[in-house]
Amino acid sequence: MPLTRLASAALLALAACTQVPELGAVVPPDLRAAEYPQLIPLGPELSVPQDPTAEAERVSDNLNARVARLKRRAQALNEASVVDGATRTRMEEGVHP
Repeated sequence: MPLTRLASAALLALAACTQVPELGAVVPPDLRAAEYPQLIPLGPELSVPQDPTAEAERVSDNLNARVARLKRRAQALNEASVVDGATRTRMEEGVHP
């Protein structure tokens, strides 16, 4: 047990000797001169919704609409031709030595 205490004390003493870098040196001048961001009230964001069922339905509707948009976008990308006709013909002919 005394060896564990001695080792713990040595580690604590070693940690106390470390050099902590100055944080002011790493902040670029343009960030030093920047204004603080505008704070917004969190009350409405943290409050419990008045009607949780309606809130859940709204979130579900938004997610379903997003899924539909992403599926349409994926379908359009799958149907789009990236390679022009001449290049496609050349590719289909393959490489012949």
